[in-house]
Amino acid sequence: MDADGSSASLVGADGSRSWTGELSRQPARRFRDGSLGDRLRFGEVSTAPQELEAASLVSSALTGLSVELRTFPSGEMLDIDLLSHLAGAPRHGDLLLPLFAACSPQIPSLDPGQIREQKTNLPFMVDSRHGARAVADISWELLELTTLTQGEEAWHFSYSGPLRGKGLDGTERWSAHYQLEGEISGEAWLSASDHQLLRNEFDWSWTITASIQPAVTDEPGQHPGGRVVQHQHHHGLLSRSGE
Repeated sequence: MDADGSSASLVGADGSRSWTGELSRQPARRFRDGSLGDRLRFGEVSTAPQELEAASLVSSALTGLSVELRTFPSGEMLDIDLLSHLAGAPRHGDLLLPLFAACSPQIPSLDPGQIREQKTNLPFMVDSRHGARAVADISWELLELTTLTQGEEAWHFSYSGPLRGKGLDGTERWSAHYQLEGEISGEAWLSASDHQLLRNEFDWSWTITASIQPAVTDEPGQHPGGRVVQHQHHHGLLSRSGE
């Protein structure tokens, strides 16, 4: 259920949405704590309400919009600024949170065949009162040194682990508290020469439980509130141009 201008997107029951397009990343600023702000800008983006089919593709309202991804050089994500410009209908950019996380995987230093767990913070806040903060305990494994289709050597990693978090949403008339639980998995490839991300195939599944309460309880005809549970599955591919 979506409302134009709403602060969050929930797909309808048994619904889905797909995107294809370009996303550029450019350095924007450096913070005093050593973290970096990179501008992520959507180029031409097409969307479809179901699986991607040429006949159903239309131009997405995300085209030309951008957010700022704040990270440490290690890849640890601190914030996604300007996310409020993408949230809700008709953009539905808040459904792409796994894509933004895929742009900056926090990969530990590994030797081939080695496995290491990495606690990863996932701050998915639209603003101070809307969004969620999650933590994932990800197990990383360095599989091999491989050669991609363009001839570039790359380190091939696999990853998986549980995710949990809490969040807030609401308006002047109602408030909602979210609980998030799920699983993350995928594979990533880093350039063997400069360790830049070349490719990230991701698969996220989570359950969102929202407890909704009216902000004003003595208003005539006020709905008493309730509980909404939604299961979401996000899967996609992020790859550098030419890969």
